[in-house]
Amino acid sequence: MIGLFPGSFHPPTNGHLDIIRRAAALCDTLYVAVLYNREKRYLFSPEQRKEMLEKCARDIPNVRAVIGTGLTVTLAQELGADTLIRGVRDTDDFNYEMKLADINHSLSGVETLFLPARAGVGSVASSIVMDIALHGGDISAFVPSCIKDDILTAIKEGV
Repeated sequence: MIGLFPGSFHPPTNGHLDIIRRAAALCDTLYVAVLYNREKRYLFSPEQRKEMLEKCARDIPNVRAVIGTGLTVTLAQELGADTLIRGVRDTDDFNYEMKLADINHSLSGVETLFLPARAGVGSVASSIVMDIALHGGDISAFVPSCIKDDILTAIKEGV
C-alpha cells in the first residue's frame, strides 16, 4: 500500500508524528504532503514545514515528505498513492473527514484510512501550539523535540 497523509503541518505536532509512525507501519511507502489551506495564516513556508517533517521522520525509512498543490486526490494519483491517511481527534473531525473521504472517492476512487488520535495527543492542534508559542508558553509537550527550537527561533524572527 502506498499512503498519502496530507495536512498543513503548521507546525508538525506530536499528534502528527504519532499518525505518521502508525501509518508508516501499514504502508510500503508513506508520503506526507504539506498542503496550503486558504483559511490559515502561515508563519512557516511550505519548504520549512517539509524540512521540519523530514527532521521528525528521519528515522522512519519509508516516509517521504513532499509539497502538494491543488487537489489532494490529484497529488495521490501523481504519487501512485492508493490510500489517503487521515487522523481524527474527535467526532467533529470524523464527521468532516467522512465528507471529504466520500468526495475524494467519488473524484478518484482513492480510499481513505482513518487513524484515531491516541490519548495524550488527541487535543493537540497546530493552531493551538502556534498560539501557545506566540504567547511565550512552553510547547515542549506538544511538538517533537527535534523541531521545538526551529519553531521558537522562527517565531522570534518573524514577529
